[in-house]
Amino acid sequence: MHQLLREENFKVKVDPQILAVKEIKALVDRDKTKDKRKFVLEMTYAYHMISPSSTFDRYTNDKERHERVVQSLAFKEGWQPDPELEAAIAVLRELSDTISRKSLRTTKNALRSVELVIDSLRQQIETQAAEGEIPFETLPDLMKSAHELLKLANAIPATIKKISDLEEEIRKEASTGDRVQGGGSIGLFES
Repeated sequence: MHQLLREENFKVKVDPQILAVKEIKALVDRDKTKDKRKFVLEMTYAYHMISPSSTFDRYTNDKERHERVVQSLAFKEGWQPDPELEAAIAVLRELSDTISRKSLRTTKNALRSVELVIDSLRQQIETQAAEGEIPFETLPDLMKSAHELLKLANAIPATIKKISDLEEEIRKEASTGDRVQGGGSIGLFES
């Protein structure tokens, strides 16, 4: 798989081939700056929002990831991507998605959901314990919650292993992007 957006020396590079995609071309055309600074900044935002290679990939919640990326890229407070940028990001995601990337995203979201459930159950147990005596009639529910908490906690290491395996698969896909079937390299005039 050829990377449409990639990071080199802390700068996001855009594959020239994607400039022909109408949603990307629209972003280039509307940027009237001489050095296309706004376009580069928007593509940097897009990269950090969709790439599993981004340093912001650990933020699985899109809202939190957006806030961190916006803050890091020094956008104005409250900045939101406009419909044109959102359309370009959707196209980039579609063009760059592989089965491994989709699986990784799904698995990370599932792990995040498990973390939220564990936190909720833990808070429920702590609240009841902090109130003093735990009423006898709530003990079975509390025990059931504790049992569910342990089951979820036991599933986390396998999920983390799966995430690591998927991330490795994606790295392999990205590193073999400039190869053709049979193991040869793409020639200078081939694409």
